[in-house]
Amino acid sequence: MHGCLHEFTSSILTLQPRLVGPLCCKAFLRIDESCWPKIFPVNLAFPHSLKNYCVVLQGLPQALPPSYTTNFDVVPNLMKGGEDKD
Repeated sequence: MHGCLHEFTSSILTLQPRLVGPLCCKAFLRIDESCWPKIFPVNLAFPHSLKNYCVVLQGLPQALPPSYTTNFDVVPNLMKGGEDKD
């Protein structure tokens, strides 16, 4: 998109995702995440901040972080308040 290089550069240099407008955010969201380390080699955390900003700006639903479950069967005696004898 015309002007996106300038917006991305300004945003990266100042660490301010809000400098990227809606059209450039739309273009950014189309970039596969596996390409981010090649595009943003200096600050690998910035693309995630930019993505979060762009998702909100575009009004898209945010992805939920992966859920983690605990397998309580691994330590059944500890869960009952007893000692694990194994």
